[in-house]
Amino acid sequence: MLLLLACTPSPGHTGDSAVDAGPVEPLFSFVVFADPHVTADDEHAERLRTAVKWVNDNAEAEGIELLFIVGDIGWGDVGVDLANELLGALSVPWVPVLGDNEVQYGSEERFDAVFSLQYAALAEQFEGFDRAATPVDNPDYGLQSWFQDFSFDHRGLHLVGVDWNSRHIGGLEGEMADLHDFEGGSWEWLASDLEQHGEGANDSIVFFSHHPMHLSPGAFDLEEIDLLDGLLAAYDDALYANFAGHYHVNGDEADPARPIEVHVTDAIWDDTLTLRQVDVTGNAAVAEYTHTLVELPFD
Repeated sequence: MLLLLACTPSPGHTGDSAVDAGPVEPLFSFVVFADPHVTADDEHAERLRTAVKWVNDNAEAEGIELLFIVGDIGWGDVGVDLANELLGALSVPWVPVLGDNEVQYGSEERFDAVFSLQYAALAEQFEGFDRAATPVDNPDYGLQSWFQDFSFDHRGLHLVGVDWNSRHIGGLEGEMADLHDFEGGSWEWLASDLEQHGEGANDSIVFFSHHPMHLSPGAFDLEEIDLLDGLLAAYDDALYANFAGHYHVNGDEADPARPIEVHVTDAIWDDTLTLRQVDVTGNAAVAEYTHTLVELPFD
């Protein structure tokens, strides 16, 4: 196992309030998997098994208490159910995030049916669990959509999953993100969630999505990112970062002009099998983060 240190601890806002809150102490760790792409019991499934085994083998020693799988988990007649079975072997709570491939291959409704049981389990395990109602009428496409938007609290952090996947089928537009700005859509849900939970400790709100929350041909356009940053700016001090996949590379983006950092984790379905471990430290006033990219051997 090769450990690659990604030196991206949050600087935090260490004013008098942070000093008054006492020393920053270790809280817990979480792991991010991106893009397993499970469609059959083949190499992709075996790679996911390998990643699951690493988490189980290291959870106690590394203080791992959560795992987020940031989209493109599985699709087709076999993929969603098999991915759910493989992830069910985890010894720590795990959080599924919908990806664009589930939508593109017609497995959005199946994803909702299968992983609703896992969301129900998370609701029993964590405080403040909230999940958007599904399905909803999508006026942009004249169909129903199963938006996977959720949030919960753990050790002083507010953890938010947002479904930005376009419901356009095919082409470049199907690869891009969408705010879903209508009644029952992700934009409305996120605005409401932040209104309720946006006053936490500095850097204590963390977002998880398949598409990175930034300006890119594979994510948001300029008008959308301006709207998104306008919403997030009202909660700037409380926000830390967005963890995402979609691009099949590792990347870290910290633009001081934006309210959040963006951290993209490589797909585990091909080339180097890479996970992201994030160690969280903090106190009542601030949270801080240190990232480690973990490369697992796979033949």
